[in-house]
Amino acid sequence: MLSIQEVNYFTSIVNKNLANKVQCPLDILGKGHFTYSKVNDSMEVYFRCTDCEADFRLGLDSEKYIKDTIDKHKSII
Repeated sequence: MLSIQEVNYFTSIVNKNLANKVQCPLDILGKGHFTYSKVNDSMEVYFRCTDCEADFRLGLDSEKYIKDTIDKHKSII
């Protein structure tokens, strides 16, 4: 499970154009929906899409991608 700190760190990496941002799973046309992270009452991270107003959680592969990206770019940020 991802922490909000990991997501914020990953966002810093994305903002430096070193990784791809989290994509909305409902963006089947690839229009680039705007997504952002949130936490629920249990402090579990999920994402919200402003274009289609959907809430979603990442799968294991996406979480691994984020953790691997953080490990790769730890010294840069």
